Amino acid sequence: MLVYAQDGTEMVFPVPNEQLQIGDLVLLEEGDFIPADTRILTGTITVKDENGTPQIFEPKSVALGGLFITKGKAKGYVFAKAEESQLALSE
Repeated sequence: MLVYAQDGTEMVFPVPNEQLQIGDLVLLEEGDFIPADTRILTGTITVKDENGTPQIFEPKSVALGGLFITKGKAKGYVFAKAEESQLALSE
């Protein structure tokens, strides 16, 4: 999770996925799984979907939780998690 101090300094704290809350800011990096449904704020990431097709997510894009990041770095905010996620609703 990302936290910003009053002076604007960015700090990163590891938080288990199940403890993320809607509205939390997250740092998404190559080699990570997207922890929850996230709206991208800055940066660009590439993931492979369940069919192995690459997808690129840029600012204002919605990246679904559970996808593996193959390239890039981005910041975003959690807007749905666990049972409210798009992945859970599609099953």
